[in-house]
Amino acid sequence: MTEPNIRLELFETVASVPLATYSSGTFERRLFPQGNALLSTLFVHDISIGATISVSYRETTTGELFGEESILKNHTTPAAGTSDKIIVPKIHNKPRVVVTVTGGTATFGVYTTVISSVASDIDSSLFKDADNSNLLTDIGSQTVIFDETQGKHFFARGDAGIQDVNIHGGVKTQGLTLGGLVTEVVLNDTTWTALPATPRSSRNAVSIQNFGGQLIKLNYNPATVGLTGVYVMDQNERFYDISDTILIYAKATSGTCTVVVEEIA
Repeated sequence: MTEPNIRLELFETVASVPLATYSSGTFERRLFPQGNALLSTLFVHDISIGATISVSYRETTTGELFGEESILKNHTTPAAGTSDKIIVPKIHNKPRVVVTVTGGTATFGVYTTVISSVASDIDSSLFKDADNSNLLTDIGSQTVIFDETQGKHFFARGDAGIQDVNIHGGVKTQGLTLGGLVTEVVLNDTTWTALPATPRSSRNAVSIQNFGGQLIKLNYNPATVGLTGVYVMDQNERFYDISDTILIYAKATSGTCTVVVEEIA
């Protein structure tokens, strides 16, 4: 197996306009000097009748302070108590955020994250391997590193433009967090019986103890014909790290027997 080459991508998150009450006027902030993605949130706590808020992200393509200017994207002003989120998935240079309040006062804040990723793979590089992702709604996770010598944050991604290590599904703390449940289930040799009929909500693990005096078999499909599945001998038990979305079924080899199911959540 070839080890992936991991490189660090720089990002910066700032309160472009800190949450406060502002009168009519224009506010401007220069952001991280070069990168690709801009992820922005405009939150409006309160706004007076007739007032408007204009928020735009711009870049300067030439010169230090003056030169050709392009507007990257604009926010749509949300109603009081709500927010508007946008993403600018394109390469930018010397980006600035320009906010103009007209016609009254408003209590609001603008929060911007600038990411130095590559334009062609911005979605996959930040969140999921080989998946189309949306930075505004995706709940994926990236590896974030703080470099104390530079005083900057980075996230790690691979040479292929994807994140090489991802966390998929739920992440839970180690150990018992909600509770346990013990259920005695009677099996027969005719039908597959769920262990148990209703799983413990948010379970992390299942123990199936067979002290019923005969061999039983486990399966995951109650439509399976015959006695086909995983053996659990008498006086034995099996353990599974399994969630409540997966059901286990069991069947006795002859007649009936009782098994004990312990679920931990």
